[in-house]
Amino acid sequence: MAWKYRIRPEQCRACGACAKACVADAIVLRDRTIPDAELHPSFAKTYAIDEARCTRCGACLPACKLRVIVKKFSLR
Repeated sequence: MAWKYRIRPEQCRACGACAKACVADAIVLRDRTIPDAELHPSFAKTYAIDEARCTRCGACLPACKLRVIVKKFSLR
């Protein structure tokens, strides 16, 4: 059982603030897989958290001004 952080890709605008705040380099830029990417090129990328590298320090939470990072409890 552990806390996990997740970025809601449908709301992320890929500003990079969370990635800059992450001391473990666990936040990576990925291609977006939702239809908005086809509508506007600036929506083609989103950030995601690499759980293997995440230390769960929480530094990304206040860095995200859009509050698209959520903290979830997981049984795994």
